[in-house]
Amino acid sequence: MKKILYATVAISLTLAMTTACNDGNSVTEDLEPDIAAEDTTEQAEAEDSVWMSNPIVYSDLPDPSIVRVGEDYYMVSTTMHFSPSVVVLHSKDMVAWEIVGHVDKDNVGACPAASLEKCTLSTVRGHSHTHVYNDEAGNYRDDIYAQGSWAASLAYHDGYFYCLWNLTQDDESFISRTQDPAGDWEVVSECNPLFYDSSLFFDDDGTAYIARAHSEKIFQLDSNLDLNTATEIYDFSDDRGQYDDTEGYHMFKMQGYYYISMVQFLSTPAVVMMRSENVDGPYVPRLALEGAVVDESGEWVSTSGVSQGRIIDTPDTLNPRYYGFFHTSMGMAGRSPVIADITFTPRQMPIFGNGGTSVNEKMTAPIQKYGMIGVSRVASSDDFSSLELDPVWEWNHNPDNSAWSLSARSGYLRLSAEHIATDFFHARNTLTQRTVGPRCSGEVVMDVSHMQDGDRTGIGMMEYRSGIVGVKKEGGEYYVFMSKGIQNYGKYDVPDPADGDYFGAMADFATVDAPTGQDGTLRLRVEADFRTNRATFYYQHDGAWEQVGEEMTMTYDLSNFTGNRFAIFNYATETTGGYVDVDSFTFENE
Repeated sequence: MKKILYATVAISLTLAMTTACNDGNSVTEDLEPDIAAEDTTEQAEAEDSVWMSNPIVYSDLPDPSIVRVGEDYYMVSTTMHFSPSVVVLHSKDMVAWEIVGHVDKDNVGACPAASLEKCTLSTVRGHSHTHVYNDEAGNYRDDIYAQGSWAASLAYHDGYFYCLWNLTQDDESFISRTQDPAGDWEVVSECNPLFYDSSLFFDDDGTAYIARAHSEKIFQLDSNLDLNTATEIYDFSDDRGQYDDTEGYHMFKMQGYYYISMVQFLSTPAVVMMRSENVDGPYVPRLALEGAVVDESGEWVSTSGVSQGRIIDTPDTLNPRYYGFFHTSMGMAGRSPVIADITFTPRQMPIFGNGGTSVNEKMTAPIQKYGMIGVSRVASSDDFSSLELDPVWEWNHNPDNSAWSLSARSGYLRLSAEHIATDFFHARNTLTQRTVGPRCSGEVVMDVSHMQDGDRTGIGMMEYRSGIVGVKKEGGEYYVFMSKGIQNYGKYDVPDPADGDYFGAMADFATVDAPTGQDGTLRLRVEADFRTNRATFYYQHDGAWEQVGEEMTMTYDLSNFTGNRFAIFNYATETTGGYVDVDSFTFENE
């Protein structure tokens, strides 16, 4: 089957960064908010310029941490409760990105709830952890939605890529390394508790440091990168001045200065940059960006401010250009990466976008040498002909690796219903991949002939509120159904469900006889339109697509904290032992 990719095309007003010398003025003068930015604009308006648009990838790739090695860019992004953890992406032009692997390929935590099982533990692997439960009241967590791995930090030093990452529910942090970001990573250090929203940084002499959020301290690591013996060398809490509600740290060095970029929560998430001549301070803060992505008429393209990221350069060693690399909220699709132009104040403090008030949707691409923008690949069709899952796929929570196979039937993904589940949100081995705006669809072809009574299978649109179209077997007969509902994160403090939702369960809104073929195959389809925030569900009958059930209004809720995803599922409600064979998944994007 031909894989269907998508391209992101558009934007950039290229602003070159000047090398302004520090004039020795005082910290007080640097803090003044009305220092004029030095205009370093180079308007590349030539007809043959390559254009790009923000967001550069209209998909859920939050908390981007980016490095450049030669002419190659690599990025890691938050994966939350999905497994494998910490997605790795590669680009040649900073605009088009391809998912190439994951930092941790084993699981998304040792806590039983990471495998959708009851958790009343107070320790994991001998360490205390922060899972929510109240044993006396009989309450417990049996999932880790909105937990998992957050805000990893990528660094490069002496031939190795390093990643500082965490598992929030296990309260643990790790440093992993590799020479091939698309290959296997080895854990070289781990500790409890975790380094929250922190940044790993290697200085010119090879010394490693971490800037840690919610303690506002810089730590120095030994040559073994032992997180357990990290030594505090500087507290920059007071250096932030009025910007004292910050997180999402990125630490880096540029042209002899040390920088810490951070998120400040103002009217929207904003970017504060701090700069120092010494790694151990003092640091000078400045508000560098408070605004969203805007189109040519000044209307907002993103739903919130641009924030969380760092400055990155182009490969041209003789005349490098510098850009801000951040994320912004694109509503129900999630948080998406954005490139911003830079100007500099006379004292070399960066200001992003349009004087720090917004970032342009359309601009010339940072790298013009290729004469075109590459094709991004963060979602893809799959005919399951490989014996390894494509890295675009991630499981919802830890998979049971004994209950899925790419070899049991050649050219198919087999999902075995080896666990009884109460609902779609607690089904093991649900396989997901990202959606892409502004509009996309996912279609599955599956053989359902080996289901057992009580089994449910199909494809869904997964977030806090989820909708599914699937097949259920009851009394030996097959039926197509459409169902929707919301997660049971707060099932011990249940609000009144609204809009026809059923709290903590999925309710069927339509059921029809399943038109399976003689070979037991059925085609199901979900369409997502992020311009209207509606998902629609279909099954194929006599070669035509028939809508089933209701449209669903998609959500982006912090109880899940991810963009909406396609989700292929199969689970039992009565007896284990049934299975389905997924022939193909077809992804299409507008």
